[in-house]
Amino acid sequence: MLEMRTVLKKIKPEENCFRYYEMVLYPKNQSYYVEFKWGRLHGSIVPKWVKRKELKFTDSNEALKVVMKKLREKQGRGYLVGIC
Repeated sequence: MLEMRTVLKKIKPEENCFRYYEMVLYPKNQSYYVEFKWGRLHGSIVPKWVKRKELKFTDSNEALKVVMKKLREKQGRGYLVGIC
């Protein structure tokens, strides 16, 4: 399995909302990791004050389910798939 990266952005200048959310799914040492990064966008482009969280899985399908669930949740909150 190759690395899978998804970047989501929520930009609403009228609400002073410039948010960034990234999910990375990657294999390492016979395990699968899902890394979440989030923060505000500086100048609507560059992430600033990024926080991060990482989860470890033994099954790639379970890791993918977590990523897809979070993707649906974020899209429901107004995030759109962005460009790295």
